Amino acid sequence: MSYYSELVADFRAMLAECGVDVRIGNGTLKGMVSEPDLSQQVDLGGLVPEADLSVKMVKSNLPSQPVLGQVIQVDGEDYRITSIRRRPTSPFVTHTLASPHE
Repeated sequence: MSYYSELVADFRAMLAECGVDVRIGNGTLKGMVSEPDLSQQVDLGGLVPEADLSVKMVKSNLPSQPVLGQVIQVDGEDYRITSIRRRPTSPFVTHTLASPHE
């Protein structure tokens, strides 16, 4: 087994145990979510809650290639993709997400 195939196998085991549903387009897959950073932002009409978090997934499981600004669902909540981190050699992709109104 190669190094990356062992990482993916271990990551899939973790996803089976504690992964959350991530809906991208018409497809749903499991991802590992970071602890969200919850705060408030000043907006028209007052303060609105906002959350920033990241979700890590296996690249080969993605139903489509997400783009910056796209709204996805994580565990039933909507978030907007603010950055995408992926290396060509890595089997993983990490999306940084923010509240959809940002």
